[in-house]
Amino acid sequence: FDIDNKSITHRPDLWSHFGFARELASQLRLPVVFNPFESLWNFDLSAELPRVLENQNAHSYYASSICEISVIPSKRKFQSRLQKCGIRVINNIVDVSNYVMLEMGQPTHFFDKKFLESQGGVSLEVSYAKKGESFALLDETSPSLEEEILLIRNQGKPVAVAGVMGGKESAVQNTTTEIVMESAVFAREKIRKSIRSTGIRSDSSVRYEKGLEATTTLPVIRRALNLLKENGCPSLKASEPVGFLHTPHKEVRIHTDIHFINTKLGITLSQGDITDILERLHFVVSWKGDRLEVLVPKFRHNYDVTIPEDLVEEIGRTRGYDTIQVAPLLAEVKTPIRNLSRELEKKCKVFFAGNLGYHEVFNYSFQSPRENELDGDPKFSVKIKNEMPEEQSVLRNSLLPSLLKNVRTNQDRFSEVKIFEFGRAYFNIPEPDNEKKFFSFAISFDRKKFRIGSKTSGR
Repeated sequence: FDIDNKSITHRPDLWSHFGFARELASQLRLPVVFNPFESLWNFDLSAELPRVLENQNAHSYYASSICEISVIPSKRKFQSRLQKCGIRVINNIVDVSNYVMLEMGQPTHFFDKKFLESQGGVSLEVSYAKKGESFALLDETSPSLEEEILLIRNQGKPVAVAGVMGGKESAVQNTTTEIVMESAVFAREKIRKSIRSTGIRSDSSVRYEKGLEATTTLPVIRRALNLLKENGCPSLKASEPVGFLHTPHKEVRIHTDIHFINTKLGITLSQGDITDILERLHFVVSWKGDRLEVLVPKFRHNYDVTIPEDLVEEIGRTRGYDTIQVAPLLAEVKTPIRNLSRELEKKCKVFFAGNLGYHEVFNYSFQSPRENELDGDPKFSVKIKNEMPEEQSVLRNSLLPSLLKNVRTNQDRFSEVKIFEFGRAYFNIPEPDNEKKFFSFAISFDRKKFRIGSKTSGR
């Protein structure tokens, strides 16, 4: 059966078969019969270990050397399941990588170990590309890379675009007998930059850009090894994974109370009702009076469930929004507090636009330091921290330079220019005098004669 996944793009835990099975089991009150994240494997402690250089460019990165590999067509079970999911069948090694990704939602990658050794040994590192750097990828392209793109390097040489696509030369070949398996999690923001820059959207990258849980990297290696053994490599041996995990003990705990939950949902739930729903969804709940503390499961705490409103949503959707009765909203209506400054601004606008025939304009608050010298002291200019062009590098300390540019732009088009603006000016002085609101107007009858006036209307 097909599942429309468009509505769950914020749920990376559901971008896998096991994730959906776990969710359905929670909703239907069924047990989870098989959990691939609990797979076991006896690693060969005498096997040669790959080298992984630790840095902050990945949340987690592990590699394992695997020998006694045979590259052959996958067994019918693997071919059939992959084809039904729209994945092209290649060979038993690559097919296992795709199978694990579909089953567990965690991408992996296999390198040809002999190719890595030909570069001077296996020494993997996650680092940024050099501007204009290029190498051949699996899709036969060689994009010119930007400095913001993450790469996997071996001995300093690029072998993959991290989280997006592997290199062609380091790929598994028909003659490959030894491989190095990579299991990693990268920051979703960095993968999104790589996708935009290269224009490559792979099955791996669309999962990474959602934000994956870093602690899954080791269980995925164990599961992949079991599948490789089942899919044509019965005698394989694997070294103990080498790498790093930066957030092994990360926890997300949310505090709220029963009144908040019931008020948001518009129904009355007991502590038992709330506990039952959340525990079915794998949350850990503890009560202290009417207040509760909720420990979010690791597969949900990345960008997904982080605030009390998220818990309300989980409880509401599991209970069923159709069980919530429709009721009119009741709110106390109060007379608004009179805003004299706003009233004055409105009267000025009506008078200038309605009685005098002026047009209101809206200008940006950015201008050049030279323009700030026109009607103010430049030493009080507020410089913008983000890198901006020189002509937009400071906040304006007057509305007049913008109005002058408006007049100059429109003089050739109209015989008469009559404009006004309400806007703020900014000064590098202590609050509250660092920001003031001004009313300014300009009138021009020809190219050489125009008159400008300015008056402060208040802060």
